[in-house]
Amino acid sequence: MNRSLWEAVVNGVYQMDGLIYFGSYARQALATTPAARIPSEVAFLPTTIPDHATAAAPAWQPPALRELSVRDGRVRATLYGFASPWKDVPYLLAAFERMRVPLRFTLLGPSWDAPQHTGVDLAAAAHPRHRRWGPVEVTVASGYLDARQRRALVAATDLAVLPYREHRGFQGSGAITDYLARGVPVVATDVANMRELVGDAGVIVCSGDPAELASALDRVGGDPDFLAGLRAAARRRAALFSPATHAMRSLAFFRRVMQGIR
Repeated sequence: MNRSLWEAVVNGVYQMDGLIYFGSYARQALATTPAARIPSEVAFLPTTIPDHATAAAPAWQPPALRELSVRDGRVRATLYGFASPWKDVPYLLAAFERMRVPLRFTLLGPSWDAPQHTGVDLAAAAHPRHRRWGPVEVTVASGYLDARQRRALVAATDLAVLPYREHRGFQGSGAITDYLARGVPVVATDVANMRELVGDAGVIVCSGDPAELASALDRVGGDPDFLAGLRAAARRRAALFSPATHAMRSLAFFRRVMQGIR
């Protein structure tokens, strides 16, 4: 780490007239620093899918996504985005091995076919192949999804699963807000501001405890009424993650800051 660069960034933060946080966890992390004296506001990171984006037609969807759109009675769980050190796939697969309820899980995004990024070799599950871990059928599709394809993905998803772990490089997830903004419930680990984002629209579990994650997925995957309740809660929270909500909250804060420094 370049110490002088790090100090320049920190000192720059302390010179700000106002700070917008994507979650209360960041504000709390700086509570004992000079940043605590700076006016601040929490405005959740908005969805990366524009409000006007329509779902990509099947011809423009990756084959794995078209396959996911076909219902077969099992809950369809997904995770998409770039492979990264804070996305704990070995932990997720260990949870699948402990499950009792059948589930379909599709993992999409760049680099998921690279073991050095995922921590596990997923070649056996690379589309069009599937592999089972416990009762869970896993499909992996490596490739970038544009906004319209992401819109199609969340429309075909019954449950988002975000098995993240604590990592100094992880500050927030755009994927989780894409799901929540479209009313898709979430099972996620309790890192960063995940608990605050999910609220009652999902289940939060401890990071690194496969048995707890397996239990949560069994409950969601095996109880239609429970899943329906989570989906209803997600729809109620969806507006929190719209670009318009973030923009209005941020603009109102900017105006308050400007009034205070005139």
